[in-house]
Amino acid sequence: MTSFISTRDTSTPPTPFTFQQAIELGYAPDGGLFVPETFHAFTATEIRAYIERIKLKEKDKDQCAPPATTGEITAATPPPLTYAELAFDILKKFIREEEIPRDDLREICEAAMATFAGKNTTATSSTSHDGRINAVPVKLLKTAKHPQTNIHVAELFHGPTFCFKDFGQQFTIRLLEYFAFKEQKSKLVIVSTTGDTGPAALRAVADAAESRKEKLQARRSCSGAGTTTSGSVENEKDNLLSIIVSHPEGQISNLQRRQMTTVFSSAVKTCVFQGGGDDLDDIIKKISLENSDKVTGVNSYNIGRPIAQIVHYFWSYLQVTAGQGTRSAAGAAAGDEKGGKDPPVTRESKLLPPVDFAVPSGALGNLTAGWFAKKLGLPVKRFITGTNVNDITFRTFTTGKFQKAENMVKNLAEAMNIQVPYNFERLLYYAATASSCGETAAHTVQRKMEELERTNKYELVEEVFAWFRENGFSPNSYRISDEEIVQVIREAASEEIQLEGGNLQATGCEETNNTSMVLCPHSACGVRAAWNFCDKEKMRTEQVVQEDERHYGDKVIEMKNTGADTASTKTTTTPDEGVPIIVLATASWCKFEEVVEQAFGTSCDRRETSHDRTSTAASGSTSSSGASTSGAAVAQEQRRAEAAAACSTSASSISTAASSAEECKEATTAGASFKRTGKSLIVPPLPQAAALLMTLPERPYDLKLWKEDVGDWETQFKKLVLQSICS
Repeated sequence: MTSFISTRDTSTPPTPFTFQQAIELGYAPDGGLFVPETFHAFTATEIRAYIERIKLKEKDKDQCAPPATTGEITAATPPPLTYAELAFDILKKFIREEEIPRDDLREICEAAMATFAGKNTTATSSTSHDGRINAVPVKLLKTAKHPQTNIHVAELFHGPTFCFKDFGQQFTIRLLEYFAFKEQKSKLVIVSTTGDTGPAALRAVADAAESRKEKLQARRSCSGAGTTTSGSVENEKDNLLSIIVSHPEGQISNLQRRQMTTVFSSAVKTCVFQGGGDDLDDIIKKISLENSDKVTGVNSYNIGRPIAQIVHYFWSYLQVTAGQGTRSAAGAAAGDEKGGKDPPVTRESKLLPPVDFAVPSGALGNLTAGWFAKKLGLPVKRFITGTNVNDITFRTFTTGKFQKAENMVKNLAEAMNIQVPYNFERLLYYAATASSCGETAAHTVQRKMEELERTNKYELVEEVFAWFRENGFSPNSYRISDEEIVQVIREAASEEIQLEGGNLQATGCEETNNTSMVLCPHSACGVRAAWNFCDKEKMRTEQVVQEDERHYGDKVIEMKNTGADTASTKTTTTPDEGVPIIVLATASWCKFEEVVEQAFGTSCDRRETSHDRTSTAASGSTSSSGASTSGAAVAQEQRRAEAAAACSTSASSISTAASSAEECKEATTAGASFKRTGKSLIVPPLPQAAALLMTLPERPYDLKLWKEDVGDWETQFKKLVLQSICS
């Protein structure tokens, strides 16, 4: 079983940490990030077995006919694969059984995925026609302008808060909660968010608390009254986790804000600050290191996040491969046991078809998860990244120069507004491990991080930068403008889509075979990056990057050794006709309704929300459902009152207003129709939870940090942390 080491630990050998230690600390004691010391990869045979199980139908489970080419189930054949089971198989490679017994780990995985099944959790139904939950539907995207037949979109937004962060947070929070109750020690979770991480973490804490409360109530009822001895069930607390969520002012959508500010609980505190998305990171890091026994963070620097997100890489790959059939191709070999070069391609590994992933990139946690997946044997050939105009990932992967921008530019994909993507440190560690620079990888990382702190930049030496080319990161990175984001949303929505994944077809999905695909702005960056990669006219080898001197300080960024004159470069710049590209769609459009409305030039035709209740009531108009405005307003007010009452939770429990309203039979869920050039494009209804959030009262922030008081930010934030620890 693997241990975890710090990217900055220069001792020989480096100090090993258990999974529990790594996930509870967040940052390593030396300020570095934890990485697995070893990877126990799946064999190609095991991955092929998963592919076959993805194809199976749940209704075939009870069939006992002899095995045949029809794929029928026998008593000796494993049942159809579930996401929770795949997560269990992956997580147990990193977690010792003495830390979490296997039965407990399986229960954690099933509980985390159960949150994806509620009617108020997803923008669409994510349940297959045979009853299985398909947490990540994968759909083929083909447009008239981009007729490539092998670009697929993996929808990672069918969770409780409509974004891919639900996968990482539901698992990570439940693992932290498990260890907290195991040790009977409370833990404060600190989160800084650019829009998605905070709501996902907050909802995960709420879900874990609710599950724990139900479990304790069941145990108490079974134990009988009068059991009051120390350590008994009667004395166990319902909740040991509390959370502080902070976000930059004016850089998240209304729905994202409401996902945090409509939660009324003493265990939840919120903070808003002026500045960039990562302006509070240094303060959070310092406080976390000073209070590591009581405080942790669940941004993607916490190793639990990228490890949990490995699963959706495997799951989406299995669906695409199951739909296309396993063919003989020179797939990438499985990763070796330690960081470094991959072993040679074997005859067995050639039977796994390779795949490219296109990843919208901010702090690079999702990209790091993809690299971990590759080390576990997933045959990933390239990682294509798409950034917004705040493009440090693009500049680093194309030039080898990591330079913090002088300022942040407002844009349509602001959840990716990151000046220093901290997960690049993990990738740098593996790159330095594979190179021969005359020093250990930890020495290289430590030196570069010190240089970054002094000068806000550093440059990769050729031996290290070569690793990014050889492993498909460079030069396959693209900067996407707001204009391109809008264009992609329009183009994708103008075409019909096709569902992938063999028998995992999600009936009731927002997109069926006869409807259009509506992308969020960040997912649009991923799609645009995939299209750019497939467009030979936009190859990195033909571009000279012109940048705004005001933004970067450099008028021209020279390309560093990205020509097509080497074999390794050719393998990363030339699109392969047979290799599918899976775009990771990171959030539902409903979180960025204003951007979608801008793309189609019209507002969303749906039932009223709290923002338009007054104006519509005054005009006496009729709602889109045909009901009278007065009737809708009365129903709206009634739901608002019910939700407000549900918000009055006890100090020992967390309950989101949306989850408290699970019993609501009707919420504002009318379908929306965007019209462009005379063509009506039907897009999905708002999720019930999303529509309800727009009607709920918001709580005031517990802390506001303004630029004029920036010198006092640390003191003020520490005070909030101490209040949370003591409460």
